[in-house]
Amino acid sequence: MTFPSYQPALQSVQFDDSIIAIGASVEQKPVGLGLARLYPEEEAAIILSIFVESPYRCQGIGTALLAHLEQVFKQRGCRYVELVYTSDQTTTPALEHILKKAGWTPPELRVLICKAAKEQMIQASWLHKYSLPAGFTIFTWSDLTEAERSRILEKQNTQAWYPEVLSPFLEEDKREPLNSLGLRYQKEVIGWMITHRLAPDTIRYSSFFVKKELQKVGRGIPLLAESIKIQCSSHIPYGMWTVSKDNPAMLSFVKRRMASYMMSIKESRGVSKVL
Repeated sequence: MTFPSYQPALQSVQFDDSIIAIGASVEQKPVGLGLARLYPEEEAAIILSIFVESPYRCQGIGTALLAHLEQVFKQRGCRYVELVYTSDQTTTPALEHILKKAGWTPPELRVLICKAAKEQMIQASWLHKYSLPAGFTIFTWSDLTEAERSRILEKQNTQAWYPEVLSPFLEEDKREPLNSLGLRYQKEVIGWMITHRLAPDTIRYSSFFVKKELQKVGRGIPLLAESIKIQCSSHIPYGMWTVSKDNPAMLSFVKRRMASYMMSIKESRGVSKVL
């Protein structure tokens, strides 16, 4: 199949000190847009979007937009640029082809993004298999005492024992009280499953953590299972999980135990280039 050859006209617009837009037009008709944010102090930029209307794809317009963005970055003193995108878009293969031709790094997984319906979630056999030994108890996170909160933070300040990205105190104003849970061993809080309500029908499983020495013996799995079962029994339709590439154990668990019960699994990928 042959395609018509287009020579797009490109025009740059800088909205403020940080936002750059590159428009592409054919015969004065807008057909594409590149959007980026500059970080002058870091001499860096992030491409937010590259879009070409469907009838004008595969004609080099996306390549021209990318090249023009890179030229603008250099003019603004940027030495490094990044782009983050998801694997589920129909345009992803074309985007990755353009980036490869332009000398960008190969795509790397950043985060796994998963979604499931409660009818699927409740069918997972592992939800009903795990139990906790004596001395371990699951509690509603809303029942965390001020003394326990202080001990968690004091311990973290003295010797970090959990990654800050998994802090149970992030976005507390949006925390879902229904199935945000904690795990105690005797009288010490040693883990949590913190959730957030993204929409009336969707709960995000945001922060899942248990003390490092207890992770390999599966002490956190009953905590996750209990949180999911509470959501299912409360008839909230959808659950979402995001798992960082820096959490290989959870990535493995999702792929082995959860993937077959998911509606969708997509990757957030990142690429970069030194200019």
